[in-house]
Amino acid sequence: GVSTYACLAFSVPRVYIPSPLCRISQLSISPKDKTRGIVFSPCSTSEWFFVGLSCNAQKKTTHPDHMLFSLFCMGNGKVTARCKTDELGPYTNYSTQDKLGLRLDKKGKCVEFFINDRVFFKMSRKVEFPLHVVQAFHPVNGGDTLVKDVRWLQA
Repeated sequence: GVSTYACLAFSVPRVYIPSPLCRISQLSISPKDKTRGIVFSPCSTSEWFFVGLSCNAQKKTTHPDHMLFSLFCMGNGKVTARCKTDELGPYTNYSTQDKLGLRLDKKGKCVEFFINDRVFFKMSRKVEFPLHVVQAFHPVNGGDTLVKDVRWLQA
């Protein structure tokens, strides 16, 4: 059947389209890269969407429940950290002026979830590589207007 989610890659170089409903960044984060994560600004606080890191790009799996790590912008001005289907909290306020992101810690062993460079959650789950960036949203949201100023973070 058709998924109730659509996926859109960010404005990162060299994006490929694995299917009409889904895009994943072609570039990825690997253990030895200087790239350590991603940062973006939300365009809205009233629409729900996910921004995450997925190691399942080869399987072309981009449903939010399959993203290894993701930020869930809940459509009510709150964001939380997720690991696959689990909302891990805390539920933190955000605005369209904020910079949200996910990054590997300095040792590359944990993922940090942050707003304006302030870490609000740190996950010590084993990191699997390569990590691709994925955005998932409900098709009626439009997707392409939900995030802006997307950048890779370097070590």
